[in-house]
Amino acid sequence: MRKVDSFKYKTKRILRRIIHKSTSPHGVILMYHRIGSHVTDPWEIFVNEENFRQQVAYLKKSFNVCSFSSLEETLQQKRGKKKNIFITFDDGCLDNFETAMPILRKYSLPATFFIPTVIFGSQSIFWWEILDLFFWRNEGLPETIQLEYSKGKFIRTLTPDMQKRNEIIENRWSANREDAPNSRCRLYLEICDWIRVQRPEDQRVITEQLLELNGEVLHENKFFKKMSVEQILFLSNNYFEIGAHTIHHPALKFHDHALQLKEINDSISILENILKKPVHSFAYPHGEYNEDTLSIIKGTGIKYACTTDWGAIYPDANPGILPRILVRNMNVSYLKQQLHYLFKP
Repeated sequence: MRKVDSFKYKTKRILRRIIHKSTSPHGVILMYHRIGSHVTDPWEIFVNEENFRQQVAYLKKSFNVCSFSSLEETLQQKRGKKKNIFITFDDGCLDNFETAMPILRKYSLPATFFIPTVIFGSQSIFWWEILDLFFWRNEGLPETIQLEYSKGKFIRTLTPDMQKRNEIIENRWSANREDAPNSRCRLYLEICDWIRVQRPEDQRVITEQLLELNGEVLHENKFFKKMSVEQILFLSNNYFEIGAHTIHHPALKFHDHALQLKEINDSISILENILKKPVHSFAYPHGEYNEDTLSIIKGTGIKYACTTDWGAIYPDANPGILPRILVRNMNVSYLKQQLHYLFKP
């Protein structure tokens, strides 16, 4: 997980106003992950169904909602009366298909779904999903957390205040916008930061250990289910576009060229073999990339690659590092304020 940085965008926009006084944004890319309810959501990736329904109705009425395939044309055109919006979803969770897709179809709105191809196999539970359950569904954590991986062991001895759950504080906490309010949340962030930079094979080993610590059979839990190949094909044939999101969802910039190359190229190939059509869009897992990543992307058929950097799209946007805004579980009035701010010249 990665914190959303709106301050950097605000600074860039001030500089843009000084240099290009008349330049206005040509579009905003919205980033969704999960559609449904979750009590503790420190990364704010859940939007409940009713809020999503109202957001979609508002977008339909107030904006020109475009497909990614039209992005280049959209940027080149003079901005029309209705501003341009692009809707994206990351990670391929089942609620995207069962809940979000019918609402989008009702309003005839396009969207792009960025799919990590690991979801088509047996290792479809992501490490952060298990970690969330471990921290936020367990009333009491063990005295010691010990997780083994290829480089050794991660060991932490927990104080009593780390072990005990404080639902009032933790259910309100946003890791994107504020510091950890207690030692349990600080430990959670420490483990998140540690796992996020590991290689996929180590992340799998760590995830299996977290599964054992949870002591539950979680593969049958609908919370963890991802879309099937058949559902991806249905999306591809009905309004929607499918983009690549690597194989295992690693934070690419922390890894060597060979791993990045395999994760990017193989994920594109897998999707193209399924869809029987080219894949032209990509999203960087956790929003992380480096010069190596950008060089690899340029060597593929990818036309547009999305970050998690907060901001709007301008006519001179670099198609390899497009900004997006995370849509939180917000009502329409708040979303309206946010988009109004982003579309200001």
